[in-house]
Amino acid sequence: MCLLFILCSAKAQEFDTANLNTYIESKVEKNQFMGVVLVAKGDDPLFFKAFGLQAIVGEPTNPELRKEKRIKNDTVFPIASLTKQFIAVSLLRLSETNKLSLSDSICKYLTSCPKLWKSISIEHLLTHTSGIPDYTQTAEFKKAKYLKRTRDEVLQQVQSKPLMFTPGSTNQYSNTGYFLLGEIIERVTNQSVAEFLNETLFVPLQMTATSFSRDFKVAGHRSTNSKIEATPLVDWSNVYSAGAITSSASDLVRWNQALYSHKVISTVSLAKLVGNNGTGMGVNISQRGVQEDNQVDVYQFSGKIDGFTSVLSFLPQFNMSVVVLSNVESEASLQINSFILDHLTKLSINQAVSSNPVAPSNNTLSSFVGTYQMERKGVNTKITSLEDKLIAQLPGMPPMVLIAKSNNQFQSEDFDVSISFKQDNNNNVVGLIVKMRGMMIPGRKISNDVATKQAIHLSEAELIEFVGSYRIPSQFDIEVELRNGTLFAQATGQQGFNIYPEGEQAFFAKVIELQIIFHKNDSGRVTALTIKQGPVKTKANKI
Repeated sequence: MCLLFILCSAKAQEFDTANLNTYIESKVEKNQFMGVVLVAKGDDPLFFKAFGLQAIVGEPTNPELRKEKRIKNDTVFPIASLTKQFIAVSLLRLSETNKLSLSDSICKYLTSCPKLWKSISIEHLLTHTSGIPDYTQTAEFKKAKYLKRTRDEVLQQVQSKPLMFTPGSTNQYSNTGYFLLGEIIERVTNQSVAEFLNETLFVPLQMTATSFSRDFKVAGHRSTNSKIEATPLVDWSNVYSAGAITSSASDLVRWNQALYSHKVISTVSLAKLVGNNGTGMGVNISQRGVQEDNQVDVYQFSGKIDGFTSVLSFLPQFNMSVVVLSNVESEASLQINSFILDHLTKLSINQAVSSNPVAPSNNTLSSFVGTYQMERKGVNTKITSLEDKLIAQLPGMPPMVLIAKSNNQFQSEDFDVSISFKQDNNNNVVGLIVKMRGMMIPGRKISNDVATKQAIHLSEAELIEFVGSYRIPSQFDIEVELRNGTLFAQATGQQGFNIYPEGEQAFFAKVIELQIIFHKNDSGRVTALTIKQGPVKTKANKI
């Protein structure tokens, strides 16, 4: 009750708008962000500001957008995977009105349904537990995403593929599930997804800027090496109900207010929507705060599509919304959202807001270094240190710098991921808990070391030929430099690392699980590199 009282009695002026504006402007100056940021208590804006341009000069795909136009507070953006909240709510409403059951087999509603899918229920699709592969991760999608295609053509990419796991046995994000849910909505209602959403959600909630269409004027961009570059637009036929809604910041606050005050779905359905342990339907619940006994719930989801990012958060104890919409594909939107949430959660326990992080001693940091066995057998998290900072390498994610929030709690600098370390009675670090996407994943420490390979010696004259810029199209650049006799590699917007030779053209990083192999043409000139992290291989051409 004391926590709630402190929260409810906080005045608007306690929110440090100047500090937030300075932080966002720093991202704008680094060419990492353009867009709209809105922080609201109820319907009341505490901070509402637009930054940057709708389109940069020379945007290649639409000549009409080549004029420099400022983004405004009411600018409409594609919200990508935030669409999934609206699709999930639609299915929950249809379930409440007995138009369908979440336990129904999806094959009851799909005209083309492989035999392997018969045991998959609507709820499996909603909670990403179906096992159906994600069509956006296929080679076919990457080749055809800018082309107009039929839904059958999109789904053919995965219909013949085996399931990744037994339905309901685990959780793995899949856009395919929400693409199929759109077809189910149309089959049950005899309306298009656009008509159904408009009639049941957008019009009743007076979300006048929101639609299920490509109804926006901003052009997409990506941030590369402190430069903003225009990106081509994914054809909307490839997006459909997995991410085709466009909206404004004000409309999304209106959506939060209606959704979490039970004006859209029942209390029981809302509990299913937010879920826990990664089983939410288009919303994830997590906890934030400086102290374990003063954690604040956050309902959150984010979206990303070529050239655009979006984040929508809601803090139910405060009745506060945070919206970040951007026409720049970078981590800056998540960083801005995280900065705001940190500020709000510190206010909630009546602490002075400070940008100075806790600074554990070097001895304390070194005690966290090691390899941790996570819940699933064979899946490890590696913690290393670099320049008095901890670096975490989680399975399937890029390395992340950890910022100390207390002596044993850390927050990722770039992602909405936090890690708490567990100690025994003798203060020995014995495990950790990773909090991400609404999940709490424990791990036990199995080694105080992170195994590394043995480096060989190459002279500076041999190393210099690898120096240069390498590009992964539509993703990011990698800069390779020579620093004090060692190669240093850094991807756009990410932490850089020294890499060491294990062969004449093969290099490895000591602080994370990473291998870089350089390629030469017939004349011996370096033309590309391949990044290997676990089973994932990505090639970048030298530019």
